[in-house]
Amino acid sequence: MDCPRCGSPVMVFSDSWECPWCLDSGLFLSPPAPRVRIGLRILCCVDFSRSWDEIKDSLRALVPLHADALTPMLGRTAAHQISASPPPEGGAVEPSFLRDMRRFFADTPELELPADTAARIERGELLFADEGALSPSRFGSFWQALLDALEDEGASPGEADTDALFRTLAVFRGWRCGGPGNDADYTDNTHRLQDAFYERWKALHPEDE
Repeated sequence: MDCPRCGSPVMVFSDSWECPWCLDSGLFLSPPAPRVRIGLRILCCVDFSRSWDEIKDSLRALVPLHADALTPMLGRTAAHQISASPPPEGGAVEPSFLRDMRRFFADTPELELPADTAARIERGELLFADEGALSPSRFGSFWQALLDALEDEGASPGEADTDALFRTLAVFRGWRCGGPGNDADYTDNTHRLQDAFYERWKALHPEDE
């Protein structure tokens, strides 16, 4: 390097230079550090295993004497709600949600479901409606069995605390869009399921009205 002032060779140090002839000196400027852009995406998702445990606990609290017998039907009812989950806006389901759903069915043998259940749900098939459907126009066999169990244990939907059961079912219903944290219909779905159950009970027991 030559001195920019007199043109003589300079002495170079680690971060500076000095001209021995005219005594001019200076610092070497470090190149700017590279700028890195980091993107952050927050995903709301459903914990399938935890929700399954919660819904089993809710069933045991409602009908402790019948819970074990109803659990297989409860599994198909949960799978029905999972299969009935509408697609998110835009239509594409987050790949990690699909992986979570597949893992849940693969790792939960007590559901006693066919091995192709996850694949069929991924294809958009509606499953186990005969057992799990719950609406003003359709009342699945699980729900009738639950009504019978409540009556056998001396309770009614109005007296029993069914909130946790229907809240968890609504969680399954909204998994494709990310669950309650991202499902604008979560509260409405909870109420629709609960109302359909109560209306069926009232239709079967008009004398109690």
